[in-house]
Amino acid sequence: MSGPNLTLQLRELLSDPVMLIFSTEKSTLWPSIGRGLGLRSFDDHTLDLFFSQSRFPDVLPEFPRKSRMAVTVTRLRDYRSYQFKGPALLMGLDPEDVSFVSDYRTKILHFFQAAGATPNAIDEWIGGESLLKARILVSEMYEQTPGLRAGKAVNQINDDYTF
Repeated sequence: MSGPNLTLQLRELLSDPVMLIFSTEKSTLWPSIGRGLGLRSFDDHTLDLFFSQSRFPDVLPEFPRKSRMAVTVTRLRDYRSYQFKGPALLMGLDPEDVSFVSDYRTKILHFFQAAGATPNAIDEWIGGESLLKARILVSEMYEQTPGLRAGKAVNQINDDYTF
């Protein structure tokens, strides 16, 4: 399979509290942007992104059967950041998905509460109903952590790469 390989280190990154911003193209070629409610690897080249349709209602009508999507993920404890891009499909949800999003919301809630964020600010990030899942076949991956490597394309993270 072509495209970047989502290694163990990146899977570990996704298991930590992370902030997620995603975008898709609208028919007007302007981006449709939202906040994710969880991201996990489906396999070595594919990610599942969860988000709220009620929070971002303009995403679904503009999301064709196949669309390109970009997701930027930032780990909260050290700002390690990556951006993933590729074609995406909307997928059906199962009970495991709903549980995964609930766990994500709990992790982020505790992180924000410990940081002193207000309930309204927290709800802006993790609120919303009507969950959707987009499956992204990762065709591009970029280091986005502030510093010298920011913007560098990543083909495969080496086993000795540390976060």
